[in-house]
Amino acid sequence: MEGLWLISRYGREKGVVVSEKGEQLFLYGRDILEESVIKVGSLVQTGDKVIVFNKFYEPLGLGVLVRYPSRHAKKVGRVIVKNILDRGWYLRRGR
Repeated sequence: MEGLWLISRYGREKGVVVSEKGEQLFLYGRDILEESVIKVGSLVQTGDKVIVFNKFYEPLGLGVLVRYPSRHAKKVGRVIVKNILDRGWYLRRGR
């Protein structure tokens, strides 16, 4: 996870920016829903591993983009990014 801080400044276009509510849920180990996504990087495609950022571009963890968010009608409850590993993991299970 700490290596993510080193590469995150070069990986902004390979990441997803989430809202404050999305950030909180992601750090609790939950997946990111469509309504929490603020921005998707230009190099991201469905199935890619992505860096999940908060609105200040601080890395929160890693996820997999399972579905590209729609630009028009946002569907409530639709999972966009599956959580692989997040910073909250250390508090929940880490040693």
